[in-house]
Amino acid sequence: MTSPMKSIAEILGGMQILLDLSYDLQECFED
Repeated sequence: MTSPMKSIAEILGGMQILLDLSYDLQECFED
């Protein structure tokens, strides 16, 4: 059984990656 904190950390990590990707996409479109 995994601890809730580990699950939250993984979710936040995934969200951070998605935010970074969307930010990169916005940078590309603004050119």
